[in-house]
Amino acid sequence: MFRFGGETIGPLSYKEVIWRIKGDRDHKGFVIQRSLYADTPAMCPKCRTELEEYKKILGSYKWKCIDCGFEKINKNNFYFEAGRAGKIARRDAENAWKLFKMQERDNY
Repeated sequence: MFRFGGETIGPLSYKEVIWRIKGDRDHKGFVIQRSLYADTPAMCPKCRTELEEYKKILGSYKWKCIDCGFEKINKNNFYFEAGRAGKIARRDAENAWKLFKMQERDNY
């Protein structure tokens, strides 16, 4: 699934790199949990430069930073891992929403 648009909600560390989590907000400014997704490419955890991806001979991928030289070998490509990072972001948003609702209920 390819998504475009949405505002940057925040960073997520997953697979030892940083993913920009994007999504939409409702009319009250709350993040719409189901709209969250991880933008590609991922960013370097050291200097936040967008990583480049190279296919390796045996089917894995090398993610490399052109600025600081950070390298990571990963079994799956950016797009596959972005889908997983998006799932984690949606889970985290749902858990944060549940905590917010519990705190709101306890304040009354």
